[in-house]
Amino acid sequence: MSQKKVDAYKKEKAGRKQTIKRQKFLRVLYIVIAVLIITGFGFLIYQGTKPVYNVNVEDSKFDEPALASVIGYDGVNLGNYVGDTDDGLN
Repeated sequence: MSQKKVDAYKKEKAGRKQTIKRQKFLRVLYIVIAVLIITGFGFLIYQGTKPVYNVNVEDSKFDEPALASVIGYDGVNLGNYVGDTDDGLN
């Protein structure tokens, strides 16, 4: 080997640890960036295909009495809680 090649080899060998460390860091960085990009595209696709329901509560087909009759709810009798009942305990 010529002196020039020997000097180049020694220089490369002296910085080998830093070079390997830099290569590993860049490899991990590229993987993280790729995962973020793929996740971003997946999120955009998910948001783009999700159905949107435009429901206005004020324009509902049911009003409160109609909805109560559908679900079988007669309302609350406040007399049961105030003491106006005829249960014979008073």
